[in-house]
Amino acid sequence: ITAELGFMRLPFMNTIMLDDKGIRNSSILNLSTKNLRELGLRGIKSEEAQLLFSDSEEKDIIFMEKKYLLDNEFSKKIISHKNKAILIPLQLEDDSNIVNSRFNSVTSFLEEVLPPLIEKNFMCIIKPHPKYNNSKINFKSYKKSKNYCNSLKNSNVIWYESKSANEGYIRLLSMIDSVITVNSSVGFESIMFDKEVCVLESPPYRAKGVFLDIHSIINDDYNKSQYLKDISILREFLLFSYLAPRDYIFQENNFINRVNDMVNISLNSENDLQWAKNMINMFYIKYKSKMAYNLINDKSEMFYNNLTRSSSIRKVKSVLSLKIRNKKIRLFIFNKKRNTSYIRGSDAKRIFSTKLFANLKIEVWLTKYEK
Repeated sequence: ITAELGFMRLPFMNTIMLDDKGIRNSSILNLSTKNLRELGLRGIKSEEAQLLFSDSEEKDIIFMEKKYLLDNEFSKKIISHKNKAILIPLQLEDDSNIVNSRFNSVTSFLEEVLPPLIEKNFMCIIKPHPKYNNSKINFKSYKKSKNYCNSLKNSNVIWYESKSANEGYIRLLSMIDSVITVNSSVGFESIMFDKEVCVLESPPYRAKGVFLDIHSIINDDYNKSQYLKDISILREFLLFSYLAPRDYIFQENNFINRVNDMVNISLNSENDLQWAKNMINMFYIKYKSKMAYNLINDKSEMFYNNLTRSSSIRKVKSVLSLKIRNKKIRLFIFNKKRNTSYIRGSDAKRIFSTKLFANLKIEVWLTKYEK
């Protein structure tokens, strides 16, 4: 059983992936769009995925998008650009994902993808890896790639660096149209926002035929509604059946149980489609229930605390775009231990009325209250 960090980074939830075939040989890579549609999943909407799999109150995606605004001029440039804005995240030169790819360097990747995009007058936002300065080889690669971009002398090629790994990142993902990557985790994080994604190599989240190629992005030559449906199903499968929350899986008993479950799945799966169905049967409800529990106990407390502090009322109104009235709705949610948590009523209605939570037994009591 191979274990590796999952393909989401802060402000998304930290996860671990365990695979009985190895990360580079995952059964996911052999699943086709036809297989995905046979799994019996309806798909999870991007807004639900963002809310459920953001990390914490401080780094919650709802707040990150508003808190860390990009430079005003840069934002205006993206918005005003008539053609597509394409994010091109760079990886580290010594990353095994690059070393074992068909590209002999990060710069050679740029040399292949930038010319056809520039020809179409697309805005190309080049984002270097935040840890490029951790070794000489990566810093040298960073300088070489930056020099290449500067040598193009094209105003639509923008070298974008943030002061920290997460600053402006969520806002940037929400504003761009497409992502082109070798096999960066940014590719998966981008489908959390329903973006067009082209993955040139084979990361463990890539199923056959789901992602686009460069020509499809350039020419808009694909079925958009079918693409969105396919990535929503893939998103649901990966989030609830493949990835495991890091804090949860690093508890000894949970880790041992997960490994034992993976062994049983491996021994009882005749093909990759059966493997995927067994993954769903083994983990789906378990982790969906955990996500609901985390949502109730973490996010609800955040909403409630913000609402009860009078100085925060305007902030909450602007950040969450919710109507603030004289009489507000408090949602009491009782779990099995009969502890009570609070969540904003309008948020709860939006979240818990979805099909995502249809098979979870949650008692909801609504009461009006004065401040």
